[in-house]
Amino acid sequence: NNNNDDISSVVVVETTTNNKKVTNVVAARHNFRTNPLDHCESPIEAYQHLKIVLEEIGNIRSSSSLPSGNNNNAMVLWDPYYCDGSVKRHMKALGFPNMIHENQDFYAILSDKTKIPKHDVFVTNPPYSENHIDRLLQYLQSMVRSNPDYIFCCLMPNWVARKHNYKELLDCSDSMFYLSPVRPYVYEMPEWNRGKEERPDHVGDNGLTKPYLSSWYIHAGSHDTQQLLLRNLERRKAVEWVTAKTIKGLKWKIQKKQELKIKIKIKMKTQNVAGSSVFGMNFNNKIK
Repeated sequence: NNNNDDISSVVVVETTTNNKKVTNVVAARHNFRTNPLDHCESPIEAYQHLKIVLEEIGNIRSSSSLPSGNNNNAMVLWDPYYCDGSVKRHMKALGFPNMIHENQDFYAILSDKTKIPKHDVFVTNPPYSENHIDRLLQYLQSMVRSNPDYIFCCLMPNWVARKHNYKELLDCSDSMFYLSPVRPYVYEMPEWNRGKEERPDHVGDNGLTKPYLSSWYIHAGSHDTQQLLLRNLERRKAVEWVTAKTIKGLKWKIQKKQELKIKIKIKMKTQNVAGSSVFGMNFNNKIK
């Protein structure tokens, strides 16, 4: 069945033994139809960067639904796209224990919006195949239209922002900003999904892959809140990540950081060589 909204708890597997076809019914890993190529878990580095964003949001927001101050324990996160559950483990280890991330069909939940759990921040890395990205953007747009203060942080490929219909699907994109790692995130295909048929060429034997450059797409509410959050993040002068109002801006900032890193390495190497030369001269003078 090719309907993404169908929920199935079993999988029918047909095998041939001694020229006889045998049909077995086995338990499915997911309670919804999936594409094996979509199963890649985000790295801990991505969530370490997200932690900084969430802490800044907690510092500047003040409402009944999202407490002010750095109260990570009270912040409820929701990630509806389930793979292997590592995001929940990562966020708990980083100080955010209240994360809703269950083996459920996101689209089945959306068919009855009363089932959408109460949450403060929507956080996810969606599957890339078929029309998942478009459906996610449509959901985000509907939520922002009904509540301009709706907060989401979505880890997606940079090409999403270059889609011809990106601004049409997400008309709040002009007020958003992006956070990107200086070194691309490396994703991991779960061990149970590394069979030869499921594993594409860009995935190594260890399951690691970086198929696309990806960034956090961030919407933190009103224009003023967005601007304040962006300024607070930029004041950190981070080495491992950059922020910008456009994907093109991210590319330019990453290039500048990489150039600066090269200059620092050259300078340090030059200083080390000069220091060694001075030491050699002093040592020779002492011998004389």
